[in-house]
Parts: sequence; C-alpha cells; structure tokens
Amino acid sequence: MKILIVEDEKLVAISLQRLLLSMGYVVEDIAGSYEEAVEILESKEIHLAFFDIDLKGKQTGIDLANYVRKNIGIPYIYLTAVNETTTLNDALETAPHAFLFKPFRRLMIYTAVNMAIRSYREEVLPGTVEKRNKPIVINEVLFVKEKESYVKIALNDIRFITSDDNYVELHTEKRKFVIRETLKSLMEQLPANTFFRIHKSYIINLNAVQEISQFYAVIGDVRVPISDRYRHALLSRLHLYS
Repeated sequence: MKILIVEDEKLVAISLQRLLLSMGYVVEDIAGSYEEAVEILESKEIHLAFFDIDLKGKQTGIDLANYVRKNIGIPYIYLTAVNETTTLNDALETAPHAFLFKPFRRLMIYTAVNMAIRSYREEVLPGTVEKRNKPIVINEVLFVKEKESYVKIALNDIRFITSDDNYVELHTEKRKFVIRETLKSLMEQLPANTFFRIHKSYIINLNAVQEISQFYAVIGDVRVPISDRYRHALLSRLHLYS
C-alpha cells in the first residue's frame, strides 16, 4: 500500500512518515500544498492519503478531499490540530474515512489507517465489510456515528463502558451511546492510563471513580462490579491509604 502525506509543516510530515515506515507502510511521497498533491495524485499510484485540514494556501485539505472524491477515488485521513466544531463539521461533510489528531500516537495511526481502509471498502463494495456504528478514535476524543453524522465525545466525559456481546454502551453523565464493537477492541484503542477493565463486561474511567471496595467501584449512583480476575491489577494502580 502506497501512502501520500499532504502536510505543509515539514517536521510534522517527517514525523508521520517515520511512524508509518516503522509500522511497515510505504510512504510514496510527501506534498506541502494542494497543487503539489494533485500533481502527485495524477502521476503516481497512491492507495491511501493523509490530508492536513488546515493546509496553507487558497485551497485547503478539505478542497483536496473534494478533488480526490471526484477524480481519484481513494481513502483519505484528515490530519488536524484543530479542535473547533465548525471546521470539523465542514470536514465531515466530505465524508472522510478517518481523522488523526496532532500530536500523533502510534496506536492512533494504526487505528486510523485500518478504519480508513475498512470504511472505503464498504463504500466501494457495499456488503463486503460488515456495517457497524464503529467509533472513530482520535486524540482524547471519540466520534460515534449517529444516523448520517458523527457525534463528538470527549474521553474524559465517558464515566464507564458496558458490554453486551458485540455491542457496547458508552455512559456519560447525561446520556449513553450504543455502538457495535467488542469491549476488547475498544479497550485497545483507549488510553491505558485512564481506562481500566475491571470485569469481563465493564471498563471504567479511573478519573470518574468516587469510591472503591473489594467488590465494586462507585461512579455517580452506579456500582460497577469488580471481578476477581482484575481486582489485584486495579488495586495496584491506585494510591491506597489506610
């Protein structure tokens, strides 16, 4: 798989390139502008592209995504340091295959690449990949699909997560979100310093825990059970005083 990186900050582009190479991917080229990217896309075989949303010049990464959708037809991932709703909504209108927030983390790159490929295959060949409301996981944020759009959820707002076979429920203080995903797969995408599995059916946000006993953790008015399998590991993570 040949990858194109379109990023006007050279150090950022090189950092992403190195991480991708270390994961076994082939970075075919790097472009710093819309015009340079179009030239590469027209002259080389590219299978996946990363586009900086806030690309300098008259035409942004969003313009480039529109060009690719109309003329090239490959999956693409948005790169951004922007955490502003209007810009993200504009980007979502182009139906990106994944997002990747700066600064990059290796796990997030791996997740974004695989999500983009899965999303593109389903888009091009409907029925070949199981449809699911799979979350897009980026730096400190989840985007969960609801109908025709994605709802942004800050990881800090998730108090605990429950599982029912291939579905999980994300519980925030005000509401819950149901997605089709396994608890194991979701756990692999969440920051390990914040989220901890305490039961075969439960993950908790350690920052949300108000009280803990031998058998359960209290989060708000909910008692989340702690199983024997995870109890010792959980207690070793906490600063306990008597």
